[in-house]
Amino acid sequence: MALVVSSRAASIKRSLRSSCVVEAFDPTAGTEGYDDAGQELYAAGRTAACKIAPKFVREARINGDIIGAWGTVIIFAADDPITDKDRITLTDLPDRGPIIATVTYGFDHRGAITHKEVLI
Repeated sequence: MALVVSSRAASIKRSLRSSCVVEAFDPTAGTEGYDDAGQELYAAGRTAACKIAPKFVREARINGDIIGAWGTVIIFAADDPITDKDRITLTDLPDRGPIIATVTYGFDHRGAITHKEVLI
C-alpha cells in the first residue's frame, strides 16, 4: 500500500530549516547488515533537512502514577526515506544518541501523509 502525500507536505518541507546526518541501515553489508560482532552496518551518511524540537511525553499508569520523560523529536519531509533502523547524528549536538526509537507519520484531515516524526 502506497501512502498518499498531502498537498500540505510541500509547505512543511519548506519549513525544515535544520539539518542532520542520516546513515541508512545497510542490509547488504556484512551478514545481512551486521558485522562479526553483531553491530549494525550503515551506508554513507547523507545530510537531511529537518526540524529538531524537544518533546515531553507524559503517561498515566493504571495505578494512578503519572510518569514523564524528555526526548527529542525530529521532523522530516513526507518523502524522506528514513526508517527506524537508520542512524541519526545531529550536527548541532553530535554527542546526542543516534538511536531512533520510532518513526511515525503525520496525516492531514483526509488521511494523506504530511511529514515524518522521529523520536530519539
